[in-house]
This record gives sequence, C-alpha cells and structure tokens, in this order.
Amino acid sequence: MSAPAKQTAAAIGKEALLLSEKSFQIPVKIISLKEAYGRLRLLVSPVGGIGEEWVDVSRIMAVIGEPNNPLLSVREQLFG
Repeated sequence: MSAPAKQTAAAIGKEALLLSEKSFQIPVKIISLKEAYGRLRLLVSPVGGIGEEWVDVSRIMAVIGEPNNPLLSVREQLFG
C-alpha cells in the first residue's frame, strides 16, 4: 500500500537516524521514498557527508525532531 502524495511530501526533507551495518547510528536526510515489493524504501543522504543510498525503512531508528513516543512506529513518525 503506497503512501498518499501529501504524506510522501511531508516525509521528504526530514532527518532521521539510520542504523549502520556495524550498529552505530548515522544522521541522514530523507531525499525520496518509494514502495518496492510491498516494502517502503527511503533514499537518504548523510547529514555530515556526501552520497546517497536507498535503504529499507526498517533501518531507520528514529525521526529527528519528532516527539519521542515509543508507541509510534517510524512510519507513523514520517507520515504523521
């Protein structure tokens, strides 16, 4: 199920913490998103570096600047 265009636009530009493959978290900015094979994927770029990469939403640990509510999923934090 894809996110409506208005919700998608709200997620773009937000900053989040990306879990690396070695268990540290990297601040990233969300550039774009898409749904592929039923999975939400985000195009992210590091806040303090260069480059971009498509990652699965499951690697996003938190959305920076959103209320820290453990009951909200990352998807709910992104799309409000």
